[in-house]
Amino acid sequence: MDDDRVVTVEKKATNKIGLFFLIIIVIGALGFGAFYYLTNKNLIVFEYKLPWQKDNKEEEEDEKENNQVVDNTGKKSKEELPLTREKVEIDLNKNFFSKARIFLSVTNNDFRDDSYYIRIQMFNGNVAPDGGLAILKVKAIRVDGYLINQAFTMQANPGETSSYELVIPDQDLNKYRISSFSSLSLISDLTVNGETNEETPTLKTNSEAKSDIKTIAKLFNVNKEVRIDYYKKVESSSNTKVYFFISNNSPVNYTYNISKLIVNNKEINTTTYKETVYAWGKYISIVDIPKDLFSQNKTIKVSFILMKDNKSVYRTVDKDVNI
Repeated sequence: MDDDRVVTVEKKATNKIGLFFLIIIVIGALGFGAFYYLTNKNLIVFEYKLPWQKDNKEEEEDEKENNQVVDNTGKKSKEELPLTREKVEIDLNKNFFSKARIFLSVTNNDFRDDSYYIRIQMFNGNVAPDGGLAILKVKAIRVDGYLINQAFTMQANPGETSSYELVIPDQDLNKYRISSFSSLSLISDLTVNGETNEETPTLKTNSEAKSDIKTIAKLFNVNKEVRIDYYKKVESSSNTKVYFFISNNSPVNYTYNISKLIVNNKEINTTTYKETVYAWGKYISIVDIPKDLFSQNKTIKVSFILMKDNKSVYRTVDKDVNI
């Protein structure tokens, strides 16, 4: 019978000495591990992430890319301090531009009424009758990259000079928070002997660039070349001025239009907001909104259209901005 079967099992002898040493090794390892953790715990990070969980940075980038509402709560710009403007040092009677025998220099540099007065001289070094009239048509100026809408024309016959006193007024300097500058560029068309070319004569000063603009929120990045930010707002008893900061980080010109501006479901006429933002230029667009249009929640809906020199058109999405 199977139930009557006797099975004899021989029990192996236990190695007590080996077991003792194993216990000692385990205890020693645990003790060393505990000591190392206590002395280096600030360097140790335990992080467990499931396959479907995103990294925090990835989530933040996705949220920035897809979120169509800009909420500036807690991101208000600091109160701007009064500007202390400084006189800018410029080397006089030294050519800062020379091409096609046309030479530009500064003959006088003055600082008064918190504004800069710079006398520019153009000399036409061509010789008649081979040389002809030289015309420098300045379309705008760029002060450390900040665009100021100021146009003027200089012209000189062969062997002659002409001069122009360029005034950079305090209101433009205040707009860009400029207290000193290191470069001044003249965005121009230069015509010599009937041939016209685009030129950007640039004067380097002996002073530092000083501007303290800090924008509040990024709004759009158009074609990865033009960035539009919400800069700040300035309120008065009758209206609210909203400042948009436009940076052209490309070698071509863009013309911007405000495509849509809606406040409390009321569309604002924006046909007057159109300007050329020249290559490598930074421009502030100031939009006036009647104060009585705002409710307690000050939110605007805005979008832009930008056109490149080659007539390519880029349209942004509509975006709600809490100002």
